[in-house]
Amino acid sequence: MNTAQERCKDGFTVVELMFVVAIVGILASLAVPRYLNYRSLAYCAKIESAVHNYVTSQEAYFTVKDTYAGGEDELTSTGYRGTYQVSVTGDPVTTIVGVDTNGHCAKGSLKFTSLGGYIWSN
Repeated sequence: MNTAQERCKDGFTVVELMFVVAIVGILASLAVPRYLNYRSLAYCAKIESAVHNYVTSQEAYFTVKDTYAGGEDELTSTGYRGTYQVSVTGDPVTTIVGVDTNGHCAKGSLKFTSLGGYIWSN
């Protein structure tokens, strides 16, 4: 006789295990692309934050010195710490570009101009 207690000792069948593996695979196929998308958005937000911090530091420097800083070295007095490569063109500062040096941001580079605001470009 096959009692309930004896059946519990048998464990799971191969079909049950394959069913669980299939469910886990389906869930993983849904979760991984979303995770990668959120990761890319986080890198883009980091670039945007770096450019915004640079702009804010330039404005703080201008408030104190009545001129814009020539480079990142002069901005340390305003508390600026560069994390991403930020390049500056123009005199006075007219264009600031934040570049994702690792290539993780799907949006590309972020350009801030004094006339047009923030613009993403690939």
